[in-house]
Amino acid sequence: MVSLVMWNTASPLDNKDQHPDNAVLQHALGTAYAAWQSFEGFLKATDKATLEWRYYNDTKCWLAKVQVKKKTFIWIKAHEGYFRCAFHFASEFKDEILQSSLAETLIERFSQSSTGKKNGTVTVFVKGEADLLPFEELFRLKRLYYFGKV
Repeated sequence: MVSLVMWNTASPLDNKDQHPDNAVLQHALGTAYAAWQSFEGFLKATDKATLEWRYYNDTKCWLAKVQVKKKTFIWIKAHEGYFRCAFHFASEFKDEILQSSLAETLIERFSQSSTGKKNGTVTVFVKGEADLLPFEELFRLKRLYYFGKV
């Protein structure tokens, strides 16, 4: 089941001087930290996936990006009790999203975010390990999107 939470909420990682190490993430995420650890394990098992935290002055917060072969697969923002993962796709990739095995709620989010726009986003709000279920399919779609193969 995919959790729904508010999009524009303050993050415990808004402090520029406090790098989001494991202690900071554990404090901020609370019970969602177990899901974060599973997510990190998923990334380590994924060929050549790297995670990098960086403070962005335009958003005034720390964001992480996950890259594979220098292509950004996910943007991540940690919040109090959950983390949000955004997968961006060009609108012309809509057919692949619609034909995927993603949950209807995620497909609907992409459709709503891409209508009349150049890009669309599949956003996953992770509060527990069950929220990580779509990640394998999303990574498959990103590989197809960037590299033309799975």
